[in-house]
Amino acid sequence: MVDNRAAFDRERIRFETCVDFAISVSKLSAGRHANMPRLMASYVFTRTCVSADSLRYLLRREIGESTDVTLDHYSISVLARNIVEASLMFHYLMQDDVSNDEWSLRGKILYLHDVVLKLRLFKSIDAAKQYEKFRQAMAELRDEIKESPAFKGLDAKRQEKILAGHELYLSGLRSTLKLVDIDSDYFDGMYAYLSTQVHISPSSFFEMDKRISFSTPANYQYYFAAYALSHTRMLLLRASIRLVESDPALGAKIEADSLHSMKELAGVPFGD
Repeated sequence: MVDNRAAFDRERIRFETCVDFAISVSKLSAGRHANMPRLMASYVFTRTCVSADSLRYLLRREIGESTDVTLDHYSISVLARNIVEASLMFHYLMQDDVSNDEWSLRGKILYLHDVVLKLRLFKSIDAAKQYEKFRQAMAELRDEIKESPAFKGLDAKRQEKILAGHELYLSGLRSTLKLVDIDSDYFDGMYAYLSTQVHISPSSFFEMDKRISFSTPANYQYYFAAYALSHTRMLLLRASIRLVESDPALGAKIEADSLHSMKELAGVPFGD
């Protein structure tokens, strides 16, 4: 059997380096003037750094800084998938060469998703006044979206999904993968694997009595944690580099050698 402890240790060190760089970029980018999409992107990036830092603290339960040596691969996976999703949203909000009409439509799709979520909340708690407020907002947003030239150019199925208010992305989550240079088939497998812990799917507890230990981390736990950390590192670094390269003033604050090494690290696949 392959001992996955070495892979875990390697990815943990890489992840530490990644988080330090991302947080430094976040701090150096504070106070920049930007349009609304990039302001939202800045917020998403900051919360991504916070999640990554939380994940880093979670790892310290296993590395001799605590009497509790449980490797919580469950929570590692949850935070990792969250960071992956946030990184994709960051790139979506930072995308260049998007027309004003499409930006307007993208914003309304995000607002519609928010309104529908709140509508469901207020319906569930029987808050009639708030429910009616958001019901009207939903109707108005749908009418505005229907008038968008960019929306009219979409196929009927895509239009239906957007108007339902369940979509975040104009062309779906997978459409963002080209922005981060990730193969869609590979992403589907990785995303599904990380999601097993998020959704408590059968794969998250079937035969776990043979694969995990709550006293001393088992081989499977090291493998799963290393897998999650490696993809978190790749996506968070690519977001960090995108932010640096989006602003010459910010880029001037980052040492060229440091940026080059982070680009190399962002391209190191899991298992190397």
